[in-house]
Amino acid sequence: MAFTGKSRLLVAVTAAALTLTACGGTEKGTATTPGAATGAPAASADAKGSAFDSLKGLTDAVKQKSSTKSSTHMVMNITAGPTEIDAEGDVTFGSKTSMQMTMTVPTVGDMEMRLVERILYVKMPANLAPNPAKPWMKVDLDGTSQMAKQMSGMLDQAEQSDPTKTLEQLADAGEITGHAEDTVDGQKATRYTIKVEVAKLKDKALGMSEEALATVQQAGIKDFTANVWINEDNLPIRYTADIPVQGQKVKTDVKYTDWGKSVTIEAPPASQTTEAP
Repeated sequence: MAFTGKSRLLVAVTAAALTLTACGGTEKGTATTPGAATGAPAASADAKGSAFDSLKGLTDAVKQKSSTKSSTHMVMNITAGPTEIDAEGDVTFGSKTSMQMTMTVPTVGDMEMRLVERILYVKMPANLAPNPAKPWMKVDLDGTSQMAKQMSGMLDQAEQSDPTKTLEQLADAGEITGHAEDTVDGQKATRYTIKVEVAKLKDKALGMSEEALATVQQAGIKDFTANVWINEDNLPIRYTADIPVQGQKVKTDVKYTDWGKSVTIEAPPASQTTEAP
């Protein structure tokens, strides 16, 4: 089935929203930050680089470490049904969460996305931009445009999806079923396998709305598995999950590097932006 220009435009912005939900938040502010098998049951340990047997203990350790390193570089692959999106970029977490990402979207092509002060900017391919002289489409998540209304709820869920918050949500609904020593791109890490009980997930946990969680439960899905890789500095360097949402599997694979690096994210020039329809 061929997509019209308008429908591909919607696909592009929806893809940006899906990427945002997978990796960051939407609080107001301009960001400038300072620079496997499941294995055997995990042994109790708290020292740096040791395995944790408690998901809460793991979460607390990651939270303590990441609180001083609130930016990261992310490489992700998201598969939702027949759609596969590859994205890469920088994200800052905390009270002023922003991001800049590049991504490749089927039927659309290569795109760029920035999130600044709860405003989403999407740079469309030239053949999709309503005005080639203004390649950036602007979506105010608090605005009244049709597209803002369609996406604001989905994007608001992103407030709960940075790595630390993801672990906090999992701590309320899951347990570590095993761990194993592993490597991620040559970096030593411990891979934790987590069984998540759907009935214990709260509204908007892992980016899912109350309706989406209800749909999962109605489909008879009681649990799913997530995996997180923690390096010797107690920082997450990879996260994977395979979550059934509204009748299709959403597979997320995210890698984190360069924790705490200096990141400045700015809105594109106003002369290059146009309001979303």
